[in-house]
Amino acid sequence: EEESGSSGPTGLTARTGPGTSGGSGGGAAADLTEDQIRTVVNRERTGLTRCWETAIRGMRETPTVRLEVEITIGSSGTVTNAAARGPTVGTLTECIERNVRHWRFPASSGTSQTTFPVVFTGTS
Repeated sequence: EEESGSSGPTGLTARTGPGTSGGSGGGAAADLTEDQIRTVVNRERTGLTRCWETAIRGMRETPTVRLEVEITIGSSGTVTNAAARGPTVGTLTECIERNVRHWRFPASSGTSQTTFPVVFTGTS
C-alpha cells in the first residue's frame, strides 16, 4: 500500500451484480460488464478526488476513509441511483453521490447494479 499523503481514491474495483429486471434468462447481455463499469469508474476518478480534497480542506490530520459506493445504471447508461456508505468526513458522501449521478455508462439492454470500494488515504 502506498503512502502518499492526502491522495485520491485507490482500490477502485467494480463488482457487478445481477440486473434488477425480473425477466427469465436475461443473462450477461442485459448487464454491463465489469470492464465497462471499471472503465467509467477509472475515467471519473478525478471528480471523486475533488470531493475528498473539498471535504478535508482545513484539516491538519486526515483519516483514511473507505466507502462502498452502490449504483444503479439504467439501460440508457444514466445512473438512476447512487449511495455511498461508510464513515465519512464532512460532506464527502453527499459529494460523491452527487458526482456519480452524473456519470454516463454505455447503454445496455437492462438495468445494472454494482458496488465498488473507494479508499482515500489520510495523513494519520
